[in-house]
Amino acid sequence: MNRNQELISFLRVRGESYGMEEPKLSNWVLGMSDEEKAIQLLHSFLSQYPLSKEELCLDMGCGFGNLVLALSQHFRNVSGIDLIEERVEWSRRRCPSAEIVCGKAEGLPWPANHFGLITCTDVFEHLNHEQQALAANEIARVLKPGGHAFITVPSKFQIKDEHNYIPFGTWMPEPLRRAVSMKLRHSYLQCWEHSGPEWRRIFENAGLTVESVPQKPKRLPIFASRFHLFARKPLSQESTQYVRAPDVNTALKTDSGHVQYSM
Repeated sequence: MNRNQELISFLRVRGESYGMEEPKLSNWVLGMSDEEKAIQLLHSFLSQYPLSKEELCLDMGCGFGNLVLALSQHFRNVSGIDLIEERVEWSRRRCPSAEIVCGKAEGLPWPANHFGLITCTDVFEHLNHEQQALAANEIARVLKPGGHAFITVPSKFQIKDEHNYIPFGTWMPEPLRRAVSMKLRHSYLQCWEHSGPEWRRIFENAGLTVESVPQKPKRLPIFASRFHLFARKPLSQESTQYVRAPDVNTALKTDSGHVQYSM
């Protein structure tokens, strides 16, 4: 069994322990283990913004390491951060050359003006409004002037709620969305989606320039289901403008040499 098959088997068991049922279980396993999708996403960015292989890169919310692996095929120095220690350990196993950190997107343990590229896929909708603003500020802080960020986020106007699998769930007020999801699916995952302009504004308020590219589903391509955000830190920005988010946990070195938060 290769490492990706091992991960898929692990994820199926983990998803079943969460009480997931089909088709949600298979969709979740695929989303968490899909290396090919990560490669395609990275290529969609690099085709527009070719970067030197010497750039320092960070995958924020790296999960089980799919995008860390993809980045490592193009860049010499890759880092990742995730909140869940179990996922951090899987990322380290799958890409031993990368520096993988356990910690929060709202408090990154790297200095200002450090990275030339930050990727962040399917993370921001799981942060509440305050956390989204803090995480966007942290991206702006650790990007070097002229550095790029590639962020993928879901639209508030989805035909089918991609997290709760109910029609027009993201259009509903949160209490109604919760009630319908519990009635139809016996589960509920709270998310904080936005429209394209609202997503763009979050990162512009952090001092980044942002292009928002809508991604429309093949079926019923009426509304954008997702957005690819191409953000950049202006060359003229002073590093002193970006201040570390408050109440950040202290970063410590483990015996293995990885940086890790003290909880």
